Amino acid sequence: MYDIVMAVDENEERAAEQVKCITDLPLKRDDVHVTILHVFSENPEGASVSQVGSVRHSAASLEEAGFEIEMHGRTGTPAEEILAEVDGKESCLVSVGGRKRSAAGKVIFGSTSLSVLRATEKPVVVSGTPK
Repeated sequence: MYDIVMAVDENEERAAEQVKCITDLPLKRDDVHVTILHVFSENPEGASVSQVGSVRHSAASLEEAGFEIEMHGRTGTPAEEILAEVDGKESCLVSVGGRKRSAAGKVIFGSTSLSVLRATEKPVVVSGTPK
């Protein structure tokens, strides 16, 4: 079984691009397990990951494409929580959504995608919002 951790935020367009990237990979779908991960920065009401539209739509699309999926929610710093989810998985690909930011914006606000790329030895695929 090959694991893919697909970390999504609330942006449904970006998540749809991640789904497209995964479905375009030359993999035997019955051998692939996709964990759709959403990291809440705060979750005082205890919201469920299934309440996030980008997660629901991604799950439906990936299941329709023949992938085995599950949904996980975590609370904390996105990059740290993505890396914690990936930790311990042997065969794993990480999918993150990228945003267009200027060089200054990346320095000021940071980049979850860049943090994940730098901190893991796992392959990382960055998909963005369509133009």
